[in-house]
Amino acid sequence: MKARTSQRIISEKGRNEFVFVRLERSSGGEMLATPILKGSGAVSTLASADGYIFVEKGREIVEAGETVEIRLLTPNNFPLL
Repeated sequence: MKARTSQRIISEKGRNEFVFVRLERSSGGEMLATPILKGSGAVSTLASADGYIFVEKGREIVEAGETVEIRLLTPNNFPLL
């Protein structure tokens, strides 16, 4: 699914990165992805995430408001679709 990022995401240089996100609808009905900035190894990050953004090696910044592809963790149970 597609969503807009709610804030700028800075990825580590030279690495592929999975950025976990929470999804919500804006007041205008647009889907927003908010990064969970606790570190990818934290169990609480995975527990509170709706999905993730895959940031490819060589890309260091995803700008706020940019439309990105979200890979849902539980696509059949997501209530906002």
